Amino acid sequence: MTCKPTISVIICTRNRAAPLDRTLVSMEMMGPMPGVAWELIVVDNGSTDGTQKTLERHRRLLPLKAVYHGEKGLSRARNRGVEEASGNWIVWTDDDVRVDPHWLQAYAQSFKDYPEAVVFGGPIEPELEGPRRPWMQNNLDVLRHALAAREFGPFPVPLSLEDDRMPFGANFAVRAAEQSATLYDVNLGAGSGGSTVGEETALIRELLGGGSTGMWVPGARVRHIIPPERQSRSYVFDYYAGHGAADARRQGHWAKVPPWLLRRLVTRWADYSARRLLPGRTDWVKPLVRYAYDCGYLKGVLTMRREARHGSAKAVGVREAAGRVSG
Repeated sequence: MTCKPTISVIICTRNRAAPLDRTLVSMEMMGPMPGVAWELIVVDNGSTDGTQKTLERHRRLLPLKAVYHGEKGLSRARNRGVEEASGNWIVWTDDDVRVDPHWLQAYAQSFKDYPEAVVFGGPIEPELEGPRRPWMQNNLDVLRHALAAREFGPFPVPLSLEDDRMPFGANFAVRAAEQSATLYDVNLGAGSGGSTVGEETALIRELLGGGSTGMWVPGARVRHIIPPERQSRSYVFDYYAGHGAADARRQGHWAKVPPWLLRRLVTRWADYSARRLLPGRTDWVKPLVRYAYDCGYLKGVLTMRREARHGSAKAVGVREAAGRVSG
């Protein structure tokens, strides 16, 4: 008789068969884990490459359950994974990491040691793949969010919103009861049509802000593989612009574009542009990050204003139609 899994590991993927294969190989290297009952759920969010064949190759060595969810959007895929999960704990990781051999054991032990905690997170170490660009290598700390780097030391410590001691999407866990009651915002995350980031951050903020506690799990380490196509200015810009758009949505509607935002955007663009003109300099990365964030924030504000106008116009139309019917 097969026992019910204690832990459900979930990976969402779309057209990334090669990096997914590397991730699954690293999970196979964890080997048998006495006392840890777990399942691996891979949600295929509409792949058209060799993802299904990759999953078939790993079924023999992993407790793998493949789920196909064709409706595009990372948050939708995450929510489908939650529906399929059977464990008491849900551990999230990505299709572009290599997990440490003790990764899942560390989480299992932490769940036992801190049964009152709801959210957990572990270290994420970025690994640049291929030729390393000097501007990125020299700004790893500045780009830690874009590279999903997390490191809060070798000892368990409480997670905290105030200190930005929060896990990232490539390596965190949530107790299943709270995860099922708090799903991901489909307006956030890759493929949402809105912000391309922030779905897991929004959920973690909601849980910790609502009184739940969390713990740092130093032994649950993963390496986040950064391919050459993500080592570019355009990727950095798009990433931080996505965060700006997500923050604009989180902070609510504006009646108009705030003047301070426009002034700051121009100032940051000038700072970035001036530094880029100087040969051999790499200190333009921080101004680029700030400029990209403001561009995204502005786009988010404008998007919400359009949505608000559309909603108002729709409401007026409904009232007029109701008036005609009653008249």
